[in-house]
Amino acid sequence: MDKYDYNSIKVRLIENIILITINRPAKLNSLNKEVKNELIDILNRIENSKDIKVMIITGAGNKSFIAGDDISEFENREKVDFELLQNLNSKIENFKRPIIAAINGYALGGGCELALACDFRIASETAKFGFPEINLGLIPGAGGTQRLPRLIGISKAKKMILTGKLIDAKDALNWGLIDKITKQDELIEECLKMAKILAEKPILALEFGKKALNYFIDTNIKNKLEKELDLVWTLKNTPESKKLVENFLNKKSNQDK
Repeated sequence: MDKYDYNSIKVRLIENIILITINRPAKLNSLNKEVKNELIDILNRIENSKDIKVMIITGAGNKSFIAGDDISEFENREKVDFELLQNLNSKIENFKRPIIAAINGYALGGGCELALACDFRIASETAKFGFPEINLGLIPGAGGTQRLPRLIGISKAKKMILTGKLIDAKDALNWGLIDKITKQDELIEECLKMAKILAEKPILALEFGKKALNYFIDTNIKNKLEKELDLVWTLKNTPESKKLVENFLNKKSNQDK
């Protein structure tokens, strides 16, 4: 698999299914710029492949799927850098092939947003979901404010986003955030079972079925995402948010020592 040689993601081909593992376990698989660009690159490279019919995305290790956006990059980011994760998630949502999120732990902030952009979400019993951005004086900025309420309803979405509290896999299933819960050591196997069912279907029908369904739910989402990004950028530059982010990073740095 030399042709899929990346620094921050691992790529494994299982027949006509491709398994992508975000490989930053020391950082709880948080999404830095390199991860985002590598994910976009692999999506672009395989989208028109006739040999690949389904994708699975997971995180390395047993603790975290994706623990959010990489906060350590915030200080030097421009607005276009925040837009990168929006673009990645839109790419995932509109990818021609079905994508399954294998959620093996924390799915927080940008990590939960990435999972929302996938077509299916299967989680381990230990998975946790949440949008802690409010604690940094921020809001989700990569489609979370748009994709979450259409899955779980506006009231529950407000509860998650405005309180920042985490929910467990059982609540996520009951709320409609995920499709299934499985044991940690059976997660990838369970996702492969579903992927193989999908892979048996005609490839063009899979593509057109996904496109038709996305057309139904995504009318005018581009304008909504632009509004979300404007709000996040405004918040990012407030003194309150800057101070909260600084405090978070200082606390994390002390914990890592």
